[in-house]
Amino acid sequence: MPRRKIHRRKSFKTVRYIQSVGGAGIECTMVDMHSEGARLKFKGPAPETASDVEIMILPELIPVRATLAWKDKNEMGITFRRPLEYLRKSDHPAVPRAVSG
Repeated sequence: MPRRKIHRRKSFKTVRYIQSVGGAGIECTMVDMHSEGARLKFKGPAPETASDVEIMILPELIPVRATLAWKDKNEMGITFRRPLEYLRKSDHPAVPRAVSG
């Protein structure tokens, strides 16, 4: 699995995960993010989803279309279809993790 190129920063923003276009959403927490993607954490198991997803960043009501990158228990990673320009200025390269062995 390729490693991310951009360091994700802590967020703890509330977002609404929208399961279908125009449908109701599930509130969850965006625990970390950068201009190209984010990690979402749900109170229960992460919902079953197609590869295309949408979130609404609250309270600003910013809709963001994304693609599912991974899902595990109560978390999922998403890649934004278009980078969030307002976050680009604070992006910085990810630091490679040390490999133990």
